[in-house]
Amino acid sequence: LREFLLYHFYTNPLSFFCALPPSSALIPPLTEQHLEYIRSLPSFRYLVKRKADKQGRIYNEQEIEQLTTKNSELLRIKVKEWVGDIQAHLKDFWVGFQCLQALYKLLPKGFSCLANRKNAPVRSLYEPFNTKEEFIMFEDALAG
Repeated sequence: LREFLLYHFYTNPLSFFCALPPSSALIPPLTEQHLEYIRSLPSFRYLVKRKADKQGRIYNEQEIEQLTTKNSELLRIKVKEWVGDIQAHLKDFWVGFQCLQALYKLLPKGFSCLANRKNAPVRSLYEPFNTKEEFIMFEDALAG
């Protein structure tokens, strides 16, 4: 597996999209070979046909043709925009993921066991224990 990953990242000319630098520093190294490789990807035409620009306007047939065959400079600009969009989505995802981790840490210690235990008592987090013995019985049921 390790050798496969190394082979992939050393032979794939678009592997530099991983661990992205700021997008303005990314675009100058895109050569015509890189752009042709991008155009040859099966998902590229699908992306272009369904991608809207910043104003929400879907690309028309002329723009699709320019992106897929002719205009390399336009493709460089669009790739720069798309990389910026990906970076923004990754930042949003990471913030959301960290929020979920923080919320998970706030859950009671035995809470994650409730779904995995057949005989564990089902109890709402907001339902208080009436006595200390009730709490101990609940803990024992989770542990056992």
